[in-house]
Amino acid sequence: WPQLKAEYPDEVRLVYRDFPLTNIHPNATPAASAANCAADQELYWEYNDLLYSGRQNLNKTGFLAYADELGMDIEVFTECIESGRYNSEVMADFEYAANLGVSSTPTFFVNGIPIVGAQPFEVFSQLIEKELAGEIP
Repeated sequence: WPQLKAEYPDEVRLVYRDFPLTNIHPNATPAASAANCAADQELYWEYNDLLYSGRQNLNKTGFLAYADELGMDIEVFTECIESGRYNSEVMADFEYAANLGVSSTPTFFVNGIPIVGAQPFEVFSQLIEKELAGEIP
């Protein structure tokens, strides 16, 4: 994303949706909800990066450890995750993506064209260049 944003600062934007694969990661939904709680404190991306680091277990103890590491207001964060405030939003994101045919992560869309899996910058760049040139209807 940073490379795409640097190369196409006015042409691309990122819309991130949750897609918790609970069959692989049973605590993926609570982890996604915790990341959304971190967003309440303007630390979504930093928290998301910590979740993917794998340094803590994906459970309440791990979620709180990451929040503490980021200097978050632990009381506010704890209330958010315990309330389940973002659970329905996370599941709505999941259902939306599943209806688009998403079945794995990561999956990206560039103007509705899917790019499945972790792909190099060039794959995205080629598609964006074709879009910008009007080569894709």
